[in-house]
Amino acid sequence: MHTVSVAVPVYNSELYLDDCIKSIINQTFSDLQILLIDDGSTDGSGRICDTYAAKDDRIVVCHEQNAGVSAARNAAIVRAAGKYICFVDADDEIEEHMIQVLYELAENVEADFAICGHKSIYINKNNRPSISHEPPEFTGSTREFLQIAEQFLNSESIQGPWGKLFRTSIINENKIQFPPGLSYGEDTLFVYQYISFCFQIISTSSCRYLYMKRNNDSLSESIREDKIQIFLRLYGELDKLLRKFDVSGKQQMIEERICTATVICIGELYGRHIRMTARERRRIIRQIVYEDKVIHAYKTCGDDNRQNRMIRHAIERNSVGSIDIWFGVKEFTRNNLGWLYKLL
Repeated sequence: MHTVSVAVPVYNSELYLDDCIKSIINQTFSDLQILLIDDGSTDGSGRICDTYAAKDDRIVVCHEQNAGVSAARNAAIVRAAGKYICFVDADDEIEEHMIQVLYELAENVEADFAICGHKSIYINKNNRPSISHEPPEFTGSTREFLQIAEQFLNSESIQGPWGKLFRTSIINENKIQFPPGLSYGEDTLFVYQYISFCFQIISTSSCRYLYMKRNNDSLSESIREDKIQIFLRLYGELDKLLRKFDVSGKQQMIEERICTATVICIGELYGRHIRMTARERRRIIRQIVYEDKVIHAYKTCGDDNRQNRMIRHAIERNSVGSIDIWFGVKEFTRNNLGWLYKLL
């Protein structure tokens, strides 16, 4: 039995898969079961997986029919033999000490959940600038963890399964899975559900997971009209989690994040690659801002900045057009008048 299972969902990742697998097999912690779940790849990814499996007996390859990243991760969970499991995406990499650091953290305090920071690395032709996302140093109960949940949200440290060590028995005993019906937000739902069964959590601010942000100018990128509903579901689950552990005084934090999610969803309707009419854009804006929970959020905390005040007044006056104009002006100034954009 291996100590740590590493689950890697693989789909058409042949350009990056070598670097990902090498970063795992070269870990300073070597007692690994490496699960490469080929989710019906149509490029050379499956062959690359088989080549590495022939060289390293820690690697198990499963060739599945394409069913999405959630199904691939769930297939790995079923096969996980380790005391712990961690998740790595096929186009990312992990720093060579990541698993050892997380394992020692978890073992030292018998934690159910160990978290490290991550770096967003922006890949372009000339260099690789990065942004570090550092969670706070923390050791304590789940209730204590949730009392400072905003710090982990701000560092983007609990929104996905990366850079974390999960106790496999907790996942199996409570039948926790990645929701297969979702293609966005499913990883955060998994993390929230897992936390609800934890007793002790530990984190380090060191950034050990390397999240590769690759330049993607594809004109085929589509708008998700259901994105605000997914955000609302995520914050609803977070609210349930806070209530389960009797953590009070966090409602305003959730309302503020709903306002932020609203701005994100509207902002994605603009940009040079987006092709839609003003009428269609305003229809989607109306769907977003007239969600009941969005209306409530802006009534509660819609005065903290100029943009939120504008959106709140627009909701009250049924003036979707003013929201459209505001974001259109923002996009124009961002592209043409960067100094003015910072003031909006």
